[in-house]
Amino acid sequence: MRRHRAATAAEFARRGARLALLARGIDGLEAARRELERAGSRVLVVPTDIPDPDQVDQATERVERELGPIDIWVNCAMVTVFSPVSSMTPAEFK
Repeated sequence: MRRHRAATAAEFARRGARLALLARGIDGLEAARRELERAGSRVLVVPTDIPDPDQVDQATERVERELGPIDIWVNCAMVTVFSPVSSMTPAEFK
């Protein structure tokens, strides 16, 4: 897990949050899961291609089904589009 993401997730874990980790790379997700579980958190790993809005919707449904309602969503994905976010379409996030 990259340092800033690791620090954010570790702080949530330390406070007893249930965490869902979404990304494409299963190896990185599993390594992060092990680390965060050692910190005392319940962690759900959901392999997801973030630029695919259908996969994000499916992941969201799974997270809420398995962990309950989402209180906080931290997004570390990168998109480079020069446009006001409010006028972007899901296709522009690919």
